Amino acid sequence: MSCMEQSLATLVLLLTVPALLADRAFGQASPSNRDELGTNLTLGAIMLIGDAFILAGFVTFFVWLGPHVRIISPPSHTIQFLLAIVIGDFLGYWHHRLMHRIPWLWASHSVHHQSRAIELSTGLRNHPFATISSGLFWSPLLLLGISPAIMLAAVSAIGTWVILIHRQDSKRYPRVPKPLNYLLNLPGHHRSHHQRKLSAGNCNYGLLFIAWDRLFGTYSPPVSIPIAYGIDDAPATGKVSTLLWYEWRRLICIKVSPLGATPPITFNSGLLAYGAAVLLLAAVGTTFSIMRG
Repeated sequence: MSCMEQSLATLVLLLTVPALLADRAFGQASPSNRDELGTNLTLGAIMLIGDAFILAGFVTFFVWLGPHVRIISPPSHTIQFLLAIVIGDFLGYWHHRLMHRIPWLWASHSVHHQSRAIELSTGLRNHPFATISSGLFWSPLLLLGISPAIMLAAVSAIGTWVILIHRQDSKRYPRVPKPLNYLLNLPGHHRSHHQRKLSAGNCNYGLLFIAWDRLFGTYSPPVSIPIAYGIDDAPATGKVSTLLWYEWRRLICIKVSPLGATPPITFNSGLLAYGAAVLLLAAVGTTFSIMRG
């Protein structure tokens, strides 16, 4: 990865922690969800470390593969970025939609939906396997001559937006102009997606743009809060290995651990794990930058 890519990734990670703390300080979630916040941060730390290696692998592979598969000459960097945002989000919509339809994709994505609250930290709660399938869905951008560096910048931009729309209460944030409600995926739209009842939550799959849902018939308008979030038969907190592999074990018919069999992860433990992950990635990025001169 280049110095630019490492700097971009590190900046996003370092800015996320104060955003999470500010979100909690503003009273976004009740104190009863403190243990779930610790769980989200711990799973977020695992995601950050896993994603760093997975994305580095994809970037390395795409750098080699790109010249062999592109069908047009690379456009300007500005055009590449705009194409990566629009087409990448279109591909992300279908990836997200299929994650709710295909059991072996849902087995990883379900970790994100286990959360019984929706806040910024929920956006960090993911399974690293989901990043692998996401990278595969982004690979067609190589055909258009879009560089891996610009793809990574677009992924970072869309990923940051997805974290920020995990909000229970949007009143503290500036309202966007009304026409943008038809284009952008906003917190109200995404709250509908996280409804506990899966038949109701199977909607609003867009990442940055809600326009894909309007176009392909999966749009659902925002609903009044409070809404019940999570998955009825899956734990929201507990042992990390149980949460990560809960749906995978069900999928291959292995007995799962009883709900509530392990104590939840504390907020302090989760914050420590997430902070350590951020510092580790920053140190690794700095080391590679120095080594590359």
